[in-house]
Amino acid sequence: MNLTSSIALGLEGFGRIVNFNNWEGDFSDDWNDSFEYDGDYIASKGSSREHGSLWIYDVKHNNKNYADMWIREHKPEGDSFSNVKKAAINLNAFGAQISLRFHFDL
Repeated sequence: MNLTSSIALGLEGFGRIVNFNNWEGDFSDDWNDSFEYDGDYIASKGSSREHGSLWIYDVKHNNKNYADMWIREHKPEGDSFSNVKKAAINLNAFGAQISLRFHFDL
């Protein structure tokens, strides 16, 4: 909006609503480990497959809580788990900008 021939005032608003939630997927892991323990050679081979929701939670290990995120078929439960919820990303944003513009005729 022009206030005078050399000064203008502007107002701009913006916003977005972006939520990523209820993520589901598949997890797979194959391992082939070997190590020596107390003079014995130990080999371990296996695999793990799971389909489910992406969960975020705190898990207790050695009397400390650590954040973890994993795909699990069922909601993690038990004494070791706390703050269990489905993982989500919220990118919502709203704002306004006011501008004052000066025009110079050089």
